[in-house]
Amino acid sequence: MPHRILCSMSVSIAELQQNPLAAVAAGGGDAVLVFSDDEPAFYCVPPDLFEELQAAIAAARAGNAS
Repeated sequence: MPHRILCSMSVSIAELQQNPLAAVAAGGGDAVLVFSDDEPAFYCVPPDLFEELQAAIAAARAGNAS
């Protein structure tokens, strides 16, 4: 089944388990897609990007509340 990939870097779950910080750093501040059994399992998001996403979500919700 095809999957839409929403970032430019991916790692296997084994790579993530071996060295989690290196796997996150490989994204250069962007999210990293983690594959398990050749299927996308989840996105690993560094703290700065996660904070930006949370702020954008809060702003969008505040805009919709008006």
